[in-house]
Amino acid sequence: ASAGYGHLVIDHEHGPTDSSSGQALLQAVDAARGRRTARLQGLSGDHPTEPIVRVPDHDAAYMKKVLDSMRLPGGVLVPMVEDAATAERAVAATRYPRQVDDPADS
Repeated sequence: ASAGYGHLVIDHEHGPTDSSSGQALLQAVDAARGRRTARLQGLSGDHPTEPIVRVPDHDAAYMKKVLDSMRLPGGVLVPMVEDAATAERAVAATRYPRQVDDPADS
């Protein structure tokens, strides 16, 4: 995470990581980012590595676990999105349901 790469992919689909071991990797990235940011303060054009977690599938519960463990900017890479309907379901899986009706939705 401190090697100067723009992003780091943590692969939960094809790799041996799961949400628990992936969280440990994200914590390591967070720690390295903190050290690197402190070292580079004042230098323009240099940004810390952004973690991207590749989830194994479209499972909403799994995606929420991953997103809850990410305190960092970055993102989630969802595999096998081949049409608009699948993309909409994947995005919906990353959102928490609204707790209160919003009058703007009426």
